[in-house]
Amino acid sequence: GFRKEAIEAGFRESRFARSCYVYAIDGDIKVMMGAHVDDDLWAAKPGYEHIMDGLLSKFEVKEIHDGKFKFYGREYEQYDDYSVFISCRENTESILPINFNRAGRAPESRATDGEISQLRSVNGSLQWIARQCRIDLCYRCSKLQSVAPTAQVKHLEACNQLLKEAKETAKLGHLISRRRS
Repeated sequence: GFRKEAIEAGFRESRFARSCYVYAIDGDIKVMMGAHVDDDLWAAKPGYEHIMDGLLSKFEVKEIHDGKFKFYGREYEQYDDYSVFISCRENTESILPINFNRAGRAPESRATDGEISQLRSVNGSLQWIARQCRIDLCYRCSKLQSVAPTAQVKHLEACNQLLKEAKETAKLGHLISRRRS
């Protein structure tokens, strides 16, 4: 399997994340790779791409993306300075708001079971995005999750407002860059 081939190629499996592998020479990481089901994500220092080429030659590889690509719901873009920007723009923009009728209902009116189900769905989608690349959404998602069982109209509105703000800022994400010395 993949693990066996990676180790035979000189990779070391992380003790903390079993699907993360590194190829190092004298303690200096030359290649880092993460594996998920039948997809891999890796980065290699210039001049060490051949290490991955050797490993991948043992498998049927359908496509390789470089520079800008999607991987499991996230968009990645690597810049010339080797920094990487990760966002979830497409996922964020695809979330539909909670469909409910506010007419004649007070903010403290109890949400229906169907509305609570929609709240959990929308908030769950936002929580996934928050964990992947939008830490700024975490607190409000957590707060909405805590009130979901007894949600009121005001919570449905708050969730839709959070979704609206997330969509307006969907291009935000994480920038991972080299430490400058």
